[in-house]
Amino acid sequence: MERKNRYLIKYKGVDHSIVYAHSKWEAIDREYNANVDPSIERGDITATQYRSKYKSEAALRIEWKVWNEKCHPEDQIDWIEFYEEATC
Repeated sequence: MERKNRYLIKYKGVDHSIVYAHSKWEAIDREYNANVDPSIERGDITATQYRSKYKSEAALRIEWKVWNEKCHPEDQIDWIEFYEEATC
């Protein structure tokens, strides 16, 4: 089975929704077919692959370890504090 990606759907440049699909064209089709409003034009719908602004927890742990190795012992921070700063 082929992997589905998340696509950010925009209508006239404004964020509208996130759709899971195999391609951006499938995402546009899903959004267009889901809307029954006849005033919506298919050409005004765009899709871009959506990536979360947060890195994975594993990548953040690596950054945290590197940070603590490089800095002075008094400046080292615990994992929870680093995670909260990175994701909030």
